[in-house]
Amino acid sequence: MTQPIGKGVANQLAGYVDRRISRILSMPAPGPQKALLANLRRGAGKAPGELPALWGVLLEDFPEEWMNSRGAPSRAEWAAYIALTLFAVHQQGNDPAASPMHCAGSSLGRAVRRLVPADDVDAEIRILRRFEQMATAAEIQGVSQHLRGIVQLLRAGGIPLDYAALAHDLYQYQFPEAVAGVRLRWAQDFYRRPLEDKDNTNTSEGKED
Repeated sequence: MTQPIGKGVANQLAGYVDRRISRILSMPAPGPQKALLANLRRGAGKAPGELPALWGVLLEDFPEEWMNSRGAPSRAEWAAYIALTLFAVHQQGNDPAASPMHCAGSSLGRAVRRLVPADDVDAEIRILRRFEQMATAAEIQGVSQHLRGIVQLLRAGGIPLDYAALAHDLYQYQFPEAVAGVRLRWAQDFYRRPLEDKDNTNTSEGKED
């Protein structure tokens, strides 16, 4: 079944992923939580449904209208699966209770921007090149592959990511008529100046010499 491109499905999918991650973070640690995160990490780079151990994680309470009845993952299944498995990759080595790597408001563009050291042009070029490779991938599998490398960099830097928003974007990315808008949103967030910088500029401009 082909889902409509309307914001409704994307927003509902974001909510689904947010609830899933919240449930994972509230699980008893280190036992069940650790085992589930390990299973999710093993699923990174694979297709939805490929690992039976992850069927319930992805599909429990998953709306039937979001599923594909033709034997291939739907857009919604791809988006939720990539977000959940990459969250597990991101969380590895970080205490889920003290340092959850899912953080509302830390959009992909903003998170990637934080990878760039201040006044390091060469580093910015390298990071931006990886970002562009991900954003120009023709298929969702290619996006997932490049995104996994970016998430590993975010993990090393202790930089969280909004995985609900990521699922929203990955869903829309799969529609040819919406992909340009997703790319623009990523670019805007990457180049948007931090709020504190804007406040400092406004304060300076208001001072008299």
